[in-house]
Amino acid sequence: MSYIYKLLDEKTADILDKDMLISLSRPFFAFKSEGKGFKVFKTMFERLKEDSKIESLHTDKQLIKETHEWICGYYDSLSTELRNEYDQYGIKSDLQIAMTIFFQTYCGYFTSINLDDETTRKKYIEDNEFLCKGKNKYVKLSVEENDLQKLFWTSNNDYHFKCDTQQDDAHLFGGIRGALHIHKIEYSTPEGLKQPFAAFNGSDDRKISSLLKYVNEHYGSQNEIRLMFRIPSYRPNESVVGFNCSYPPIHFESFEQQMVYVIKSVCLEALYYPDYVYLEVHNFEIKDL
Repeated sequence: MSYIYKLLDEKTADILDKDMLISLSRPFFAFKSEGKGFKVFKTMFERLKEDSKIESLHTDKQLIKETHEWICGYYDSLSTELRNEYDQYGIKSDLQIAMTIFFQTYCGYFTSINLDDETTRKKYIEDNEFLCKGKNKYVKLSVEENDLQKLFWTSNNDYHFKCDTQQDDAHLFGGIRGALHIHKIEYSTPEGLKQPFAAFNGSDDRKISSLLKYVNEHYGSQNEIRLMFRIPSYRPNESVVGFNCSYPPIHFESFEQQMVYVIKSVCLEALYYPDYVYLEVHNFEIKDL
């Protein structure tokens, strides 16, 4: 049996105890430290918050500059063999898929450190003092008894998900369906975090979790275990964000302008996703720190 742990404040502990729900958030929106290497997204959201109907973003010099850097970073991360084969369409397609899944993913933050052990709990609190402010309890969750190792979870068109009894990719469900993965966070130097696609196109074999599982080594004492839950769409049995069917094709003067338009379209859709979703759990222990 494997367990994961999380510090809780009084309010969160009460909700978990009463409703048997754990919350997941979109990391890019919830934490300033997330999304390293995706500066262009942050700039885009700032512009859209000012005016979501703005039509001239494809000529915004700052966005063009950051988009160019983003495209070059992706191209440079490709192997020499792939680089020789890729054209603008291939890069655009890859980046659409990457940013789409990035924005569709919610995360839950836990630790593998045994908080039941008084010695390791005390050291964890000392090493992660900033995490402990306002926290007076912790939860111990069994991965297997709560089905957190299983892939498919479903919701009846709200934000509360249960583990699907049909763990079948071909199974159609009338509500919303998401896919859950559990990952051990890997810690990197600040320099390594500047190239988010290096591992994606390298050792991580193009798995999108690569964009979310690397954290600054400064936080290594957390021994983080991260739940990553991807929701393709809040429209039943659909996946819409970031694909050509979501927005009309428009011709632009440059590839950078085309990608700014794509980023804008993805971000506009993502703005209307909920900030939090919830997974239903049944086997857990809430204890005092």
